[in-house]
Amino acid sequence: MRALTEVVAAVRHTVEKLGPLIHESSVRGIVTGEQAHQLNYHCDLLLHGGRFDWEHYFENGAWAVLERKGRQRSKEERQKFEERAHYLKIEKCIESWSKKQPLARFTYDYLCDLVHPNKGSNLVLLVKREQSVLFDVDGSVEIGHLIFDRIFPLVVKLCVDETRNGSRPSRIPEISVCRWHLIETGLFDRRSACVTSIDATADPE
Repeated sequence: MRALTEVVAAVRHTVEKLGPLIHESSVRGIVTGEQAHQLNYHCDLLLHGGRFDWEHYFENGAWAVLERKGRQRSKEERQKFEERAHYLKIEKCIESWSKKQPLARFTYDYLCDLVHPNKGSNLVLLVKREQSVLFDVDGSVEIGHLIFDRIFPLVVKLCVDETRNGSRPSRIPEISVCRWHLIETGLFDRRSACVTSIDATADPE
């Protein structure tokens, strides 16, 4: 879910950058060389941006990447790296999204806490044993289900709203409704803890 949120944030940020350029070009009926350069730059940044040197890795392997990273670079190498290392900063994309939809920031912070080794990720391992609560990979994971139930409908809402091209926003389903909708219709398999399928364009009744 965090990866999905990051992809949507990056794409919408890119679309925001492309929008004025496309509008101006369509009004004028012509695409200037500078506009074409900017359009290509933002698309290339979305699709190919990054700090990891994939070309060097595939040609020379992991140790070569580590060796290059550890040695002192010449001025020419630093300039070449800086030109290649342009990439979308996800924090900037989330910040841009949260200005129009504050829940995007809440959702991203929530998901980040679940994937990092800290309290959030540990909470999903809490299980009930008789009269006590402890950390274990076996047993009832009701707290883990609750954490999932609370964030899943919000992630769906945010991502669906961004892909509706400005149509009416979807409603945030109540937790109990979402839980029933997923479990009772068989879309959520608790034994494997995964969503089997879902129509994100339909609001739960």
